[in-house]
Amino acid sequence: MTLIRFLKQYFSSFRGRTAFFYTDPEQAEPAKVTTEELERDIRRAAAFWESWGRGRKSRSGGSFRIGIASENSYAYLAEYLGIIASGNTVIPLNQSFSPERILEIAGEIGFDALLLGENLRELPELPGKDFPEEEGRSFSLEKLFSEHRLSSEEASLSDGDPDAVVLMLLSSGTSGKSKVVQLSSQNLSVYAWELFQSGEEKKSTDPSHMIFSIHMLPLYHIGGIIGILDEMARGDCCYLSSAKRFLGDLERGGFDRLITVPAVMKKLIERAPRSSALSKSLKRAEEALCLGAGMNASLISGMRSFGIEPRTYFGMTETAGTVTYRGAYRDGACGKLASYCELKIEDGEILVRGKNVMKAYLNNEEENRKAFRDGWLRTGDLGRLDEDGYLYVTGRIKNIIILSNGENVSPEELEEKLYACPLIDECLVFSEGEKIAAKIYSSALSERPELAEEIRAYVKEMNRGLPMAEQIKELSITEEELPKNAMGKLLRR
Repeated sequence: MTLIRFLKQYFSSFRGRTAFFYTDPEQAEPAKVTTEELERDIRRAAAFWESWGRGRKSRSGGSFRIGIASENSYAYLAEYLGIIASGNTVIPLNQSFSPERILEIAGEIGFDALLLGENLRELPELPGKDFPEEEGRSFSLEKLFSEHRLSSEEASLSDGDPDAVVLMLLSSGTSGKSKVVQLSSQNLSVYAWELFQSGEEKKSTDPSHMIFSIHMLPLYHIGGIIGILDEMARGDCCYLSSAKRFLGDLERGGFDRLITVPAVMKKLIERAPRSSALSKSLKRAEEALCLGAGMNASLISGMRSFGIEPRTYFGMTETAGTVTYRGAYRDGACGKLASYCELKIEDGEILVRGKNVMKAYLNNEEENRKAFRDGWLRTGDLGRLDEDGYLYVTGRIKNIIILSNGENVSPEELEEKLYACPLIDECLVFSEGEKIAAKIYSSALSERPELAEEIRAYVKEMNRGLPMAEQIKELSITEEELPKNAMGKLLRR
């Protein structure tokens, strides 16, 4: 299976459907994209990159490596898929990176070309002539996409090699330096193809039964592209949004499914009482797929107060975003194992192998040796399976606090207990010498600072039910949100 083969099957099965909507600043109403238009845009982008590559030599000696740094947009998605369809490798980057960081990554990976969104094209520190040395290698994403739409040249869609690297992503850890994950065409397509083949798409054969979703996960994250392929495999219609536009898009229209991260979902629930439009939109939604971080009990309760059922699945960049399915849901669990991979728990750690597991980290043999054990990918996550096959992720190995007396303390388990207090919005548990410490953010303190004492009282009472080694001895309470990464995960020390 390859990504292009999946796309060809998708275009054939859902011809005539509306695939996407997106905000067009030049139009009053959202722009609509049919499956035929999507296929045409991908073919035209692929034709350009095929033509551009003729007579050129890639820096890596293999396929061309083409970076994209931009806010989410339909142009971004079309070029992303067009690059892959041309037989090349796409490397999406966080658009909030500084120009210096983008150039640093470009040098490390060996970019052959770079597409930049409007926000970056305007920066004087990153003029096109500076990257790379040869002219014609730095492009305005929007301008290039507009030119492709006017072109009559369309590439044929060839299935390609399942083992070819089509996507490179920076791993999204909560600490440490990012690694470059290499994903093959098979890695990227296996989840969507499984959904497509399983008959899920038949539920939406009648266009009147289509689900209308809104998607804001960034395309530089694995959840961004997998979330989109998920919607395509089901034959549903997706509104392409972004972190910047999400609230406005949500307030203007009603959606059946929200695809977001827990931190954003939490903010929406908090804001809804002050916005009738948002409240109405949330009440229409039937479910929310929250990726990138875990959902605590308080968030799940808040979602259900609007009639929204929570959905999630377990995965990481190194597993092309999926290990379990977005299927039957059970509170606290991450779904059941997908059929295309195997999972085992060894010394408490979740190990995975299968068609979804990455090829390797780029130019990083040391990390590759650490990542695999006898052919199994070490996820670094601690977990368990229940009697019905649901997977529960209980923490991260690297987060375990090991005290000098040999006691092991799971910060995630303590954080889950803290989240049971309705005044606590965010919390992190860590070690301070030989003591267990916690930092807590409470939005309620901005209006009622005295509530900090209620939080302290809650922690004191919680400690009474804990072993001495797990009791929180140092407590910091703040009115400021705790630092997070781009996907809303709290950053550990």
